[in-house]
Amino acid sequence: KYAKNICERKATSMQDVRAVSSQPAIIDEWFSQVDAVYREHNLNEKPFHVFNCDESGLKFDQGKVNIVCRKGLKNPKQIAPTNEKQMTTILTCCDAFGNFLPHQVIYKGRNLMKAWVQGGASDVYYSTNKSGWVESENFIEWFR
Repeated sequence: KYAKNICERKATSMQDVRAVSSQPAIIDEWFSQVDAVYREHNLNEKPFHVFNCDESGLKFDQGKVNIVCRKGLKNPKQIAPTNEKQMTTILTCCDAFGNFLPHQVIYKGRNLMKAWVQGGASDVYYSTNKSGWVESENFIEWFR
């Protein structure tokens, strides 16, 4: 059906801004900027001021489609103009010593519904916003 070096695979959508920001040159520049901040603020001597945060989004509609790609390509992506899917986000953070902050769960909505947290862990910070994605207000309130 296709040439020997291409095949049909399912692709996950990736926003164009994420595709651009995952280029090696951009990642290298980010690490250069982090190194500069470490040097400027002597963070190697103050590890208690170093935190690592990460988010994981729970999408309710993955939207995978078949695409044609090179054989052997792992995890093919397709560029998507937007990502309008409903999202719930889980944010976690620890310091350089491995001490964790309570996780944050961000739901899409105006008000936190009691049913959303019923049966959930008591040491989790639950919040909402219009998108369900991490926004600066949610992050700052949680981190403080």
